[in-house]
Amino acid sequence: MNRVKWLVTAVIWIAALSLAIAAPLPLSSAGHWALAGFLAALPVLILRPGSIPLAGAGILMMSIFLLGSVPPEVVFHGFTSSAFWTLVPALFFGHVLAKTGLGRRLAFYVIGVFHPTPLGMTLAWLCIGVILSLFTPSMTVRVSIMMPIALNVITALRLSPRSAESAYIGFLAFIGATVPGNGWYTGTLTGPIVHGMLPAAIAETVTWTSYSRALIVPFLLITVLLLGYLILLRRPRGIHVPEETLAEGRRQLGPISKQEIASAVILTSAFLAFVTIPWHHMSTAPICLAVLFIFFALGILKAEDIPVGINWELIIFLGAVLALPTVLTETGIVAWLEPSVKQMLTPLASSLFIFVPVVMVCLYLVRFLDVAYGLASMGLMLAFTPMLQAEFGIHPLVIAAISASVGLFFCLHYMSPFALISNSLLEEQGWSQGQLARLGVVYVVVSIISFVISIFYWRAIGIA
Repeated sequence: MNRVKWLVTAVIWIAALSLAIAAPLPLSSAGHWALAGFLAALPVLILRPGSIPLAGAGILMMSIFLLGSVPPEVVFHGFTSSAFWTLVPALFFGHVLAKTGLGRRLAFYVIGVFHPTPLGMTLAWLCIGVILSLFTPSMTVRVSIMMPIALNVITALRLSPRSAESAYIGFLAFIGATVPGNGWYTGTLTGPIVHGMLPAAIAETVTWTSYSRALIVPFLLITVLLLGYLILLRRPRGIHVPEETLAEGRRQLGPISKQEIASAVILTSAFLAFVTIPWHHMSTAPICLAVLFIFFALGILKAEDIPVGINWELIIFLGAVLALPTVLTETGIVAWLEPSVKQMLTPLASSLFIFVPVVMVCLYLVRFLDVAYGLASMGLMLAFTPMLQAEFGIHPLVIAAISASVGLFFCLHYMSPFALISNSLLEEQGWSQGQLARLGVVYVVVSIISFVISIFYWRAIGIA
């Protein structure tokens, strides 16, 4: 299989190099090399020949851009954007939750508030996911905290692996960890990523408040409908989590430490600072950087946490792809493609009630190939936001919301690293591939319904 991957990759690389050298399109030399760099990175992202990391795909793409004389300030735009410097500190916040034990303590505390019944567990996992989302955008951290607790419950109840009961508990934790946080800018990495991919003129108009106001309703609806599906159609009968199981988990945590208290106060203050941006007018990046410094100043984070606190492979990759819309715009690729894109979208753009569901379905299908969080297709779509706004009146935040839903999409394990990590942390006892695929189909249906309903809300707040 790996030989086949390398063969396909080599063929695409040869085609990309031929495109750059022959320059057959009505583009500048830099435009041909930029297009070649994008094409050359795709098989690395999709096929991962030789297990090349995501960072390798980003490095390959940037190197080809530079070879084609794309200006360095354009190629490295992602690393210098405020969105990037929101991502880096915010990821360290997740490391603080894990290192201090605060995240696990919060999870056990919230579970203890609710009755350990299926309905009580539903509310508990939802609250845990929301609370942890307020403190860190890292879904990896959230599933790392929540899934081991879900496994404890599955084990304590002696449920059969991948049974309906095990899948119910596993999916509750998975949905709580991944879905509701998409409703605000710092609830997941998607907010800063989408913001960083928007063309500069548009990105300057997007704030924590405007982004969150646009996305909170659609993702609230998605969360409610997904959990409603589980409760009404998939809820097992007769499950009651033993109190001693939860009590033992709390006892293992020991007394709360000063670092946990300090971390809770700092992270709560950070979220309050985000919410009150319309009053103090600071942007998100300096708030995140200031909070990160405070963690280092108080000794909660130390020098040894820097190389292990976050996934630097992901950071390098994100820095590379955040610049993709800028590269495509500055090298003339967007202008070259605009007439074709406009012609293709004109029949759809007459009404958001047509445009939104059709575009969502198309992008969900593309996600079966665009496995790297859907970032390649997101980057292409976001590059056309100026044209979509000027020609069809489609607000960039509507496109941002669609991008967030596409990035979250899961159906098969390889499509979502969070589903893959969650299944691993559940020791593959939570759900089967078939059960995940069914939930993925339900996600498609409820997300489209939620977005269509949200059009009325978008009209009310002036973005539709």
